[in-house]
Amino acid sequence: MKYIILLVILFIPIGCDKQSHPPIPMEHSYNYSDQELDLLSITNQYRQSMQLSTLQILPHISHLCEEHNLYMIESGRINHDYSYSRQVNLEQLYGATEIGEIVAYNYQTNQSVLQAWINSPDHFEILKKQGYTDFGVSITTVPTTNRKYYTFIFIKR
Repeated sequence: MKYIILLVILFIPIGCDKQSHPPIPMEHSYNYSDQELDLLSITNQYRQSMQLSTLQILPHISHLCEEHNLYMIESGRINHDYSYSRQVNLEQLYGATEIGEIVAYNYQTNQSVLQAWINSPDHFEILKKQGYTDFGVSITTVPTTNRKYYTFIFIKR
């Protein structure tokens, strides 16, 4: 009996030590579609028309957006689930100090989704926020329905 207790005591500090060091996120690349590049471009044009800074494209952000789109498709609902994980990832990789995320579903054109975000007060606040430096987007189309999922993330570093 003494040996079993001793083994348990020896393993507890080792287990805790591993949990106290989160893995360092790995930066990912991203292959943009023409539609995604167009949405990034018209968003920058819109920001510029409002005398706001244009933003730099960060492929890793778009990778996170794509992961979120796939999650929304799998879960069958539009959401911001696990946004804290994306936030921590971007804080660790880029020193992001502010993060904004907007999502959409079933818009067929970039102009229509951008206009919907402009017309929504909560989304508009994110689109027009001064101080953002970088952004990324993913548009994922479900082949069986042809419906599109959009995730757009903005950061300030």
